[in-house]
Amino acid sequence: MPWAKSTHTERFEIMKIHHKISLCLALVVALFADQAYSGATDIAYPPTTGGGHDFNHAPVGQSFKALAPQVKAGLYIADGVSITNWLSTVYPGQIQPGSYPYAVAPSVKVNVKLLDGEGPSGSVLNSRDITLTAPFMGFIDIDYAALGVNLTVGNLYTILVTDISNQSYPNGVVGWIVPSVTDLYTSAGAYADGHPILQGAMVPNETNIGDNAFHVVDMNPTGTATPPAQTCAGANTRITSIGRNFIVVNSGLNVADHVWYNPQTGISFNGGITTFALGELVTYTGIMDPVAGCYATTVTVMPTPTPIIVSGTLPNGQVGSAYSAALSATGGVAPHGWLATGIPAGISFSNGVFSGTPTTAGSHSVVVTLTDSLGTVSNVTYSISIAAAPTSSPSCTQPSGAGEAAGKGLITAVGNGYIVVGLKKVNYSSCTKVSFGGYTRKFSVGLLAEWEGYSTSGNVTAKVISTE
Repeated sequence: MPWAKSTHTERFEIMKIHHKISLCLALVVALFADQAYSGATDIAYPPTTGGGHDFNHAPVGQSFKALAPQVKAGLYIADGVSITNWLSTVYPGQIQPGSYPYAVAPSVKVNVKLLDGEGPSGSVLNSRDITLTAPFMGFIDIDYAALGVNLTVGNLYTILVTDISNQSYPNGVVGWIVPSVTDLYTSAGAYADGHPILQGAMVPNETNIGDNAFHVVDMNPTGTATPPAQTCAGANTRITSIGRNFIVVNSGLNVADHVWYNPQTGISFNGGITTFALGELVTYTGIMDPVAGCYATTVTVMPTPTPIIVSGTLPNGQVGSAYSAALSATGGVAPHGWLATGIPAGISFSNGVFSGTPTTAGSHSVVVTLTDSLGTVSNVTYSISIAAAPTSSPSCTQPSGAGEAAGKGLITAVGNGYIVVGLKKVNYSSCTKVSFGGYTRKFSVGLLAEWEGYSTSGNVTAKVISTE
């Protein structure tokens, strides 16, 4: 442990970050509840409080009691940058990406032992060396069932991990850590429903065995199968945060929204962009780590969508006359969904196109709403006036079969396109030859009028009208 070589302030900061890590892992442990492959594996003792371990060449480990003869097991390890990048999304503004106060070792070589019995002094059942390269944050899993290692149900065993890198770390501190979990759960044994993540026990007489995050997963009876890998994927998700080797989409509301990548990840930048930036859209696939998030295998990056713009105008119309108008849209992410409200009666709307024949005159406020595939909404309001149908005007040409008509008398009523002479309604139009006598310039009640024209079905139409 490097505590003795740190200042008081450094120790205080380290304690705060350890506390954050402990709380985070205690929470994310619950994410594994649905990942149990079969039965549960108990721990040896009830959990007790511990401060966690820094991975500084010293061994760290965890004891457990086997509930199955064939298991897959591992201890949780992370490089300092990766874990603080992740914590910065959990505690925004409190922990900055890459702020863990340890040197960053780009890789470490570890030895993982499975020991018989409780503690680090038991006989070695299996030992193997593994090189871990940053970015890394997760469990160092060994499939002991596949290796032919059989455990005795009910016996105690220990997973022991040691840094054998033979590399020097500045100031005696390290760039890789073994996060701890706090004793938020006080009952002994595995969690409910075959929970595969087990909380360890700090036993006073056992050096370097603490309450580290580790797991033991029972295998099926054949001893060869492993828990099925859970995949993760996203389509047209928006980048809301960027770390050194990960991006956060959709504001990181779920662990799966933390997308990790490395130089081996197949990354394609489209539309002229070359780097990750806030607001860009990513489509990705990968393997889900319920603690760290999605480790991407492919990432396609698209530019930040441009604002949605609706183009086009809606002309006025007239009752009885065919109406047609089309709007278009640019920006956003296709496909777009169209909606319009306040449409005049008789007109229909579909995908930006208005068509039909208006049936009612009046003024209308039409609101056009466009929604793209990301849920981005744009509203545009148009004013449309629908005029009344024109009044039919009688013809001055006498139809075949129409009878001659004429008359004279005082005008008793004046209307739109007609006068009443005595009791006879006389229709006229723009083609009617009208002569006003004296200073008169319009029809009015009381004038003497004489007219000639024709009559059809009882309706009289004047071709000539004169007044005195």
